[in-house]
Amino acid sequence: MSLIPVFQIDFWTGWRFSVVIVIFYHGMFLTFPAELSTRFGVGQNLGAISRLSNIFFGAPILIAAFTPLKLNTLWLWVGAGLFISGIVGSCIALYYYSYAPANRFVTKGIYRFSRNPVYVLSYIITLGIGIATASWLIILCVICQIAVMRRIIKAEDSYCLEKYGDSYREYMEDIPRYFIFF
Repeated sequence: MSLIPVFQIDFWTGWRFSVVIVIFYHGMFLTFPAELSTRFGVGQNLGAISRLSNIFFGAPILIAAFTPLKLNTLWLWVGAGLFISGIVGSCIALYYYSYAPANRFVTKGIYRFSRNPVYVLSYIITLGIGIATASWLIILCVICQIAVMRRIIKAEDSYCLEKYGDSYREYMEDIPRYFIFF
């Protein structure tokens, strides 16, 4: 693994991951009900924090497009496995999120194990890209993404507590913020 990868334009770079993730997120949002857009926005009200979050999520996608894959290595297979798991999990999480009633928080599906599965799975997706390309720079972006998103997640928890009251407080006590035990 290297901190600063050798950038190149080649058939065997991580551009496939970049294309899949862009198509996935745009495709998912195009297929969601129109009223879903009214449910977003808590994190967007944080200004610079929200922009930093977008940078640390977008940077690995851009970096991967020009970073050679580690062909015929365990790095590629482990990274691709994490990437695919993250995409599939995100499909499931976003499905449950998009079809939940707008006046209730989501408690079904993967939301029974994590209050923030979309964020956790986005970390897994970008971590998978970092491992598949064996790039410490991408993994560093994932660590920064997690640190920045922590503030947005706390703001969302505060918003949900204010909006849903004790029922959300009970949900917080039963379901971890991220996954399983943390």
